[in-house]
Amino acid sequence: MAKRTRRNLSDPRIQRILKAYQQSSPGGPVPYSDRGASRFLRNTLWLLLLVMALAAGYYALNSRHWSFLDGGPKAGPALQTGRATSGGQPAQQPHPATQGGEKHAPAEQATPPASEAAAEKTESPSPKPEPVPRGIQVQVLNGCGAPGVAARVTRYLRKNNIDVVLRDNYKSFNVKETFILDRVDNPERMAKIARALGLPQSRIRLQKDENLQVDATIVIGADFKSLKPFQSK
Repeated sequence: MAKRTRRNLSDPRIQRILKAYQQSSPGGPVPYSDRGASRFLRNTLWLLLLVMALAAGYYALNSRHWSFLDGGPKAGPALQTGRATSGGQPAQQPHPATQGGEKHAPAEQATPPASEAAAEKTESPSPKPEPVPRGIQVQVLNGCGAPGVAARVTRYLRKNNIDVVLRDNYKSFNVKETFILDRVDNPERMAKIARALGLPQSRIRLQKDENLQVDATIVIGADFKSLKPFQSK
């Protein structure tokens, strides 16, 4: 094997020889030191180009929702919004209670205060309205023929809370004594009517008639001047 000799570039004699060689051959080989520098620059340039290519590939893959590290599909909006994935099946959303790797207890429903709950249970239904008792209703008939007799009795009875619903003439004017016809068989109401007119209980006669829709019929006779409506001024 041939033994290689190393040139001592610091030797002035060798430097003169190399200088003369470079002047005689302008396109000749570049000195050793210049070749190393150009090789370093060339390698550095290639390394930068490789890094740029890798970076461009990473961003290109990332824009397509692929992870550069594990090589799998990256979770995109389809998994988050519940839309169908590439396989046609709807994406399953994580349960809110286990989302984020933590288990959350379900929210407790608000319970009404004990006082309100007790009030609802003990609240009694509103009482039904009771019917108002109907007042005494009568009809007044003129049985003596004297003018204005029935009208005066009507005004007097109404002042004493006895409602006169009908005022007319009796079938004849030959009635001598005033009497009361009980149409509903209610002695208590008949007694009030008799006291209001000043008549004795013997003047009350039972003669029921529900079709008239009155409690009593008062027939004024020829003795009307003895009644209370005609005694008061």
